[in-house]
Amino acid sequence: MWREQLEQLKQAFPEAVKLYRGAIDAEILRTEDSLNLKISDIASEWLEFLRYTNGASLLDYCFLGAMTTRIASISKVNLELWRFSPWAREHFLSFLGDSTGMAIGFVRRDQEARCIGYMREMYDTVVLPIASSFTTFISSFLEDVQITLRTWKPQLGEEIPYEIKTQDLWPWDLKPFCERDLKLKAMLDSGSLDDLFRHDDEYAAVVDSVLRL
Repeated sequence: MWREQLEQLKQAFPEAVKLYRGAIDAEILRTEDSLNLKISDIASEWLEFLRYTNGASLLDYCFLGAMTTRIASISKVNLELWRFSPWAREHFLSFLGDSTGMAIGFVRRDQEARCIGYMREMYDTVVLPIASSFTTFISSFLEDVQITLRTWKPQLGEEIPYEIKTQDLWPWDLKPFCERDLKLKAMLDSGSLDDLFRHDDEYAAVVDSVLRL
């Protein structure tokens, strides 16, 4: 589904969406070696995405690429993040960022991706779970980008500011995420992510506000 969404966005808004040639095996392997992990073990659908487009730019959002100089690289961004955050080194692998310094990535234990998480700033200590999987996240994310572009283009023509965001408060209101991702809601309801997040008061307050709805 996300392939079709990306192609449609690229055709409709070429000034706001940039895709690249897919990553080759050597680029994937060098990335894995630099981070001491297997991308396919983290999420096979992420590997599929990288083989389709080795990074991508949509508005101000940047999907990281594997060993490429055309866009921010998975290795460089994560090694920098891990240098400053011991928790991230053990539990977080970014695949998406923007000019504000936010990061979205896999929240993991060992090599298992448990969910997709949002870090408000690159060196923030608070991470919020926003999707149950890469596929669920990217489909919802591309829907939001499409809505944003369709809203702005009639007003601005071809001059779409790259810094436009999909939502001003996104994603600290968890309600729309849970409405679109019932598996994430079930994870929060069951407490299956508490071992990774529950110690954080801000996370607890945000999640509890959703669970009381």
